[in-house]
Amino acid sequence: FSQGLIEKITQSRKFRVLDRANIDSLEKEKSFLKNNSSVTELVRFGKALGADYLVVGTVRQFAVQWSERKVNVLNTVETDYSCNLAVDYRLVEVATGEIRMSDTLQVQGGAEILSSLGIPDPARPFLGLARYLGAKISEAMLENVYPITVIAIKEHGMIYLNQGGNRFNVGDQFSMRKPGELVLDPSTQTPIRIDSKVIGKIRITDVRAKYCIAEMETGDTNDVAIGCVARPLLPLNQMPDVQKPRSGSMFK
Repeated sequence: FSQGLIEKITQSRKFRVLDRANIDSLEKEKSFLKNNSSVTELVRFGKALGADYLVVGTVRQFAVQWSERKVNVLNTVETDYSCNLAVDYRLVEVATGEIRMSDTLQVQGGAEILSSLGIPDPARPFLGLARYLGAKISEAMLENVYPITVIAIKEHGMIYLNQGGNRFNVGDQFSMRKPGELVLDPSTQTPIRIDSKVIGKIRITDVRAKYCIAEMETGDTNDVAIGCVARPLLPLNQMPDVQKPRSGSMFK
């Protein structure tokens, strides 16, 4: 899982990943992260490593189940697969101690869900699921640290966004929000960034290498200003639920 995350983060060309092979006390690091989950201790540890951000998380559930059924007409046996996956993770900014994001990524469904995730062989799903997790978490990180923002508003209501390339497709829809603000958790005094209210919905009309062009679908273009943030309409971890099979299980 961690390797899949590292690959996707590196491919974004927005982050440099510290090579764990060059960190001397790896076993001490594992013990530290296991026994110290407070933001203050994580920040101290991140500064010791020279990191700007720390991604910490827990795999709460990672299971693949299967069931077999006989097809009498064809005299064959078909196998149905299902996965149940849940990962909690946080992104902490080391310099400020701010929790930039905290979320749970869940996948639950059958073979058709695995196929939709780009996992062609449901009988060997673990590598594919790990890569899927890495892609989704790195995408969420990228959106949080380098949000999609408005850089210009031109004639005929054309809205220019600061990112482009293969992350976007014509027709993609986003909610448009005013820039967020930092608030303090009264219990921990940890700074947390919150979004402001939605002012409208936009749709991508043109994708270039370094920027996109969008238009308003709902709302008033006059409410949009440079610096407004675009968020995907569907949560990154939203997946349909499918009934679990009745028997058999395989865990990792």
